[in-house]
Amino acid sequence: MFRFRSRIRRPVDTRSTSASYAPVSAPPDHTPTWWQEPADPPTSTAEVAGVAPAPAKAHEAEVAEVAPAPAEMPQGASPRRTAADRAALLDRITLDAADQHGLVTGTQFLDAGGSRRLLQSWQETGRLRQVLPGVLLMTGVPVTPHCRILAHCLSAGGVASHRTAARLHTRQDLADLRREVSVPRTRNYRASGVQVHSSRDLHLDTASRRAGIPCTSPARTLLDLGQVLPPDELEEVADDFLRRRLVTWPTVSDCWAVHARRGRPGVAALGGLLRARTGEGDQPDSPPERHMLRILMAAGVLDGVLHYRVYRPDGGFVLETDLAWPEERVVVFYDSFEHHLNRRSFERDPEQRRVAEILGWTILAYTATVLYGRPWVLVDEVLAALGRPALPPAPW
Repeated sequence: MFRFRSRIRRPVDTRSTSASYAPVSAPPDHTPTWWQEPADPPTSTAEVAGVAPAPAKAHEAEVAEVAPAPAEMPQGASPRRTAADRAALLDRITLDAADQHGLVTGTQFLDAGGSRRLLQSWQETGRLRQVLPGVLLMTGVPVTPHCRILAHCLSAGGVASHRTAARLHTRQDLADLRREVSVPRTRNYRASGVQVHSSRDLHLDTASRRAGIPCTSPARTLLDLGQVLPPDELEEVADDFLRRRLVTWPTVSDCWAVHARRGRPGVAALGGLLRARTGEGDQPDSPPERHMLRILMAAGVLDGVLHYRVYRPDGGFVLETDLAWPEERVVVFYDSFEHHLNRRSFERDPEQRRVAEILGWTILAYTATVLYGRPWVLVDEVLAALGRPALPPAPW
């Protein structure tokens, strides 16, 4: 029995299937611009001239669909480095680090031609290690006190100051010193092992560089030391700077005038020192000599001349004094164990002083025992030699 299949098709219910057959919209393209493939460049003269090219053959169209387009270089990315490029970059980084006690900042690494990815790779492989935010140390470089101070300066964007700057200027050891750094007030820098001073007038100073470390100028350092040192120690540091020709009284006075304002730390201390010492032509050679001068100044003997030179009538040099009164022809010496108990001084000092006495000079020499144990002996004998009235007993 034959069965005939009906040719009449049933109508499709579009209400239930419309959602299934509706075209799906393409999702938004979140691919970065630098990762998208570029349009194919013109390959024929007609395309370059702007004329529509002839339709491609079937096999050419298939090849064009299958062959991938060349990938575009990501924007801002550097090409693949060769061994010579990496060696040149390492040389530049090493030169920068050699001037900075083995330290280099991330900004310096990028400026030298490196990339962030390469910087991360060098840290992972141990070629560089981070010591402070933004500051890295070359592997194999020892960590010295100078290296630690410079690392804080680079990380904070500041300079070494106060007692640290004073030791840098005088080339003293920094091992047993607490590190001090001054930063602009706009910087909020905190780190362990360093004392940070926030300054609103750091831009008024021209920073110096000592042992590769940026630090405040010698005059500004004296101003800052007035904040943390007692007057006697501040005066000794000022004398040391003057002997080393790091400052002069006019430069210190100019620095004080530029930074002076009401309530500024250190201004009062340095101002008092300037009022007491402005106009002096020379400075004591040692703290004991400064102490001797301070004792005589307290007794009212203020007209002595430091480092006065005595000459013969024919112009020949005799000796250089520690303190002298040329009109009264009185000379005062401080004889220390360190500088006077040696063969050269043992032979020279008696001869020079004997010649000065023959020329009519009165020689007074004292040691630390008198200066620090019996200062009234110094005052009484100097006043007697000058022919001035003695002072009443003082409670030394």
